[in-house]
Amino acid sequence: MKPGTLIWITGFAGAGKSTLAKELKSKLNQQKHQLVLLDGDDFRDLMGNDLGYSDEDRLQNAERIARFCSYLTSQGLAVICATMSLYSKIHDFNRKHNPHYLEVLLKCEDSELCRRDQKGLYSQKDQHPVVGKNQSYQLPQNPDLVLQNDQESDISNNVLKIINLLNA
Repeated sequence: MKPGTLIWITGFAGAGKSTLAKELKSKLNQQKHQLVLLDGDDFRDLMGNDLGYSDEDRLQNAERIARFCSYLTSQGLAVICATMSLYSKIHDFNRKHNPHYLEVLLKCEDSELCRRDQKGLYSQKDQHPVVGKNQSYQLPQNPDLVLQNDQESDISNNVLKIINLLNA
């Protein structure tokens, strides 16, 4: 893996982005790669959780995350970022500002997203905005990898697919 690589893992809430990112970081650390792991939820907390979940707030948060990742990669750090950030504008920004950019779209069946629903997003009766349920999104147009992540066993296989692409 090249210094300054950004691995951007995106997908819906509950798709397993954070789990995949943590496992990927662990495997890459075993190969003596030093990485920064940035999780979208953790980033919100780090920045003071000053934004809501409207389309505008989600886009602003995604822009913050993308700019921060670009800053880190410009310093030669490798970054794994697990975030929804389902906006073409963000994907385009990442490709423009990160010469070593790997975009991973993590997919998961709707029934599995609902089963995993740790935050209760998919089962809420009110109209809390949920990307993919009642809030718009833009899937990456040309992701480097599209990975299905419906079963726990998919994590190990998906980590290997990412590492293989990084080493290609």
